[in-house]
Amino acid sequence: MDTFEIKIKINDESELYNSFDPEQTTLNDELLTYLTDRYTEKEFKKKAVLVFSGEGIDGAHLKSALHRHVELELEKNAKQKKLNYLKQLRLFLIGLIFVAAGILPGKYLSSIPIEILSIIGSFAVWEAANIWIVQNPGLNIRKRLLKRLLDADIMVEGNEV
Repeated sequence: MDTFEIKIKINDESELYNSFDPEQTTLNDELLTYLTDRYTEKEFKKKAVLVFSGEGIDGAHLKSALHRHVELELEKNAKQKKLNYLKQLRLFLIGLIFVAAGILPGKYLSSIPIEILSIIGSFAVWEAANIWIVQNPGLNIRKRLLKRLLDADIMVEGNEV
């Protein structure tokens, strides 16, 4: 499998971790953003090798924190996808109700209320479609990216962890 390197230079090991975490088990969010940004510049088919350089880096601790952080991000991704599904279903049903409400009593209402009901219904259906067409595929791409980072090899100062 083809690989590519993502190089990370730090001055102090504490830069890798969230400054509010005294046990240093949580990665710095900027680090994950940097890694995902660098990964998106490459092909998803290639395996990443994360090469860390700096003073006093505990490779095993770093690998553990990275895996924990990525797994938490994957959990957030899955929760967001479930929320999107429920939101999409709710909006679609609301849209159908409003469109039907505009069509069924058409003989008894003037054209303005019918148009308002139709617009509200169309907007709700459009928002449901936006979740399905735009948001969920974005979450799927992020999930694949995070899984690739989870599978990445980690090297510290030339030694594989």
